[in-house]
Amino acid sequence: METQVFRLNPESYPALRKRIIIRTTLLMLIAWGGVSFMLLKDGDNDGTGMWFVIGMALFYGYLIFKTSKKRRKIYESYTLVIDELNITRKQDGLKDMQVPLSEITIIEKNAENRFEIRGKSKAPFERILIPRQVEGYDRVEEILAGIKPIEINPKPNYLEKYGLLVTLILIAPILGVYIVDNKIIVSICAVLAVTMLVYSMFYMLKYKNTVKSWKHTLWMLPLVIISILVVAYYKLIS
Repeated sequence: METQVFRLNPESYPALRKRIIIRTTLLMLIAWGGVSFMLLKDGDNDGTGMWFVIGMALFYGYLIFKTSKKRRKIYESYTLVIDELNITRKQDGLKDMQVPLSEITIIEKNAENRFEIRGKSKAPFERILIPRQVEGYDRVEEILAGIKPIEINPKPNYLEKYGLLVTLILIAPILGVYIVDNKIIVSICAVLAVTMLVYSMFYMLKYKNTVKSWKHTLWMLPLVIISILVVAYYKLIS
């Protein structure tokens, strides 16, 4: 089989970019609102808290812009190569993923028309995802069907569909530690937040060589955990 190379359709990016900006902005607003409430709830006689809130809003705006720009670079870097021996996916921020055709166990098409190719490994990142935005989608499906029968999974991916809601639920305990003064609620939120962050840290350590960007963010988690513990401690002894 002649080597086939596929990339993502650049015309599909604006819709994806809009969704990313809406989600990121909403999360930033919630975090900004929580911190602002904590700083200003007891008054701000010298104006320091207000200036900090304004500075944080500008910083969040910069983060949204930077995240959007980075996402575009990641989107445009996606490359799918199919030859007579392997299927290979290359993308910025991720380790190149290659699955030999002889080791493919499942080719699945889900409710979002995304293909998922799995080899012998059951690790969550040891698989190739082909989004519906890929150029030559019908040709890709034809090639995959010739390699192995495609299994149809009609169930929606709940993490993708309700990802924003899940994220909000996960950050709620963290905000609860900083915003709430009730000692029982602070204790519960602190336990949930620290447990979640410790689990996330070990998960990221396990797969840091697969998701390259995690190496740059791992050092932040211990700082967040320490901050939560310190805030909770002072609220509980006050």
